[in-house]
Order: sequence, then C-alpha cells, then structure tokens
Amino acid sequence: MQKIASVTHVQKIALCGLRRLTPFVFSSGDPFQAWLRARTWHEFGSVNVFIGANGAGKSTVLELIDLLRNPDRLATLPRENQTASSLSAFDIILSDGSQLICMARPYGIDGQPDADNIDRTARGLDVQFVSLLGRKGDDRYLKFERNISKIKLDVESTAYLRQGFSRFGVQIAYWKQSTPVPAADW
Repeated sequence: MQKIASVTHVQKIALCGLRRLTPFVFSSGDPFQAWLRARTWHEFGSVNVFIGANGAGKSTVLELIDLLRNPDRLATLPRENQTASSLSAFDIILSDGSQLICMARPYGIDGQPDADNIDRTARGLDVQFVSLLGRKGDDRYLKFERNISKIKLDVESTAYLRQGFSRFGVQIAYWKQSTPVPAADW
C-alpha cells in the first residue's frame, strides 16, 4: 500500500496595502502592531475560486500565494507610492501551523543591510524596507530584514528566500494558460 504524503495548504490570509488592496493608514504608534490587532482574516478551503471585477485584487492574492514558489514577487507586492503613514503587510497561515508574516515600509531603513541592486542615486525612490519572518511553532524557518528594490529582488535575496520557503514544504501547483480550441472542434 502506497502512503500518501500530507499536503500543506494555505489556511488563511490577512493582508493590507498590497498593490491597491486594503490600505491601512494609522495615526500614531507602530503601524504594524496596530494592523496585527485590527487585521481581517480570509479563510481558504481545499478548493478556492476567485471571482471579481478587473482590478479587484484576484491576481494580487494569487501572486501573494505564489510568493512561496517565486520569491521575486516580494519586490512588487507592496503598495506603490505609499505614504509614510501607510503600511504594506501580510500574514499567511498554513494548514500545518506554519506562518509567514511580512511588513514593508515605503522607504529604506538606516542601519539595515541594502540589497546590491538598489540605486540610491534616485533619491531613494527605488528603496523599500522588508521584514519577513517564517516560523512553525517556536521554530524559525526564516528571518529576512533588508532594504530591497521596489522593482526587482536581488539574486542573493532571491536565493536566501527560496531556500527558506523550501522549509515550509508547500508545493504551489497551477494550470498553465489554456490553449484556445477552435469552435469547429466543439
């Protein structure tokens, strides 16, 4: 008898300020802590269907999940043109209890390491700070804090995150774009 490996899937997601979705603006204190207290969870089942108008955020949510397969998405998920009083963040809980939680600020943080592809000559417009933690229970699988480009993740960060995400044991499967079938073949 063949043993079937258990499959870990996304159980729930909370997010704010990713692209045009759910901006979170705070008035005082730590915006990340305020969001953690106020976040809204979106529960997932074993099969999920995304339906909505253009620009409603279907692709953003799917790309957030795809981040576990393709870390390069991290550079472009945070909200564009954020103000200093806004926040981009997400929290993903997997069915095995693993968690991936991330916060992005729209500017670089002094004293944090810079990715090697940041262009500081453009008045820092290409720089954002990202703090990401992956864990299961008390075990930390991943800790990433760095000033990164808003355009493209650097090679070193991509490799580090890919290796860290592999510890979650999540396999992202998707259908490739379908091929049109001529009406005569129906």
